[in-house]
Amino acid sequence: MDNMKTLQENILHYLATHNTLSLATQGSNAPQAAALFYVNSRFTLYFVSDPSSRHGNNLRTSPAVAATINEDPDNWKEIKGLQIEGEATLVQGKLKEAGVLALYLKKFPFAARFLVAKTGLDSETARKVGNVRFYRIVPERIWFIDNSQGFGHRELLILEPSKEYGKGQSF
Repeated sequence: MDNMKTLQENILHYLATHNTLSLATQGSNAPQAAALFYVNSRFTLYFVSDPSSRHGNNLRTSPAVAATINEDPDNWKEIKGLQIEGEATLVQGKLKEAGVLALYLKKFPFAARFLVAKTGLDSETARKVGNVRFYRIVPERIWFIDNSQGFGHRELLILEPSKEYGKGQSF
């Protein structure tokens, strides 16, 4: 049990100390990946995007996603990161959206200019920002990769959504 608690703490620390994820979705013609800023509430991840983007269109067809969060070291022994599998869906409801917005602005205060005030934006940016919505990634499995413990070292955390997402700060 202590190993599982340590793994959870390591994953939560990693999520809290990083900003971008690479999201992989599957479209009708090809897979697609996109780099996105994210925030998290425990293991639930949130990102903002335009539903008409390529990955937004893919998510309407299939909510299944994979994501990675990692650094860019120049030595294989320093590779650390997360590999995530789960589902991504639009955040529904004004109250839930407001909660996610508050989380997002706490981590990325500069985003208030785009998401709230919408001031000082050129017309093209204002148009694009006007369409964005929040998405939620509910992970089912998270692997913590840490090559400092040996080449290819991975630890798996399997999440039970009914326990994780029905309480706490997840929106």
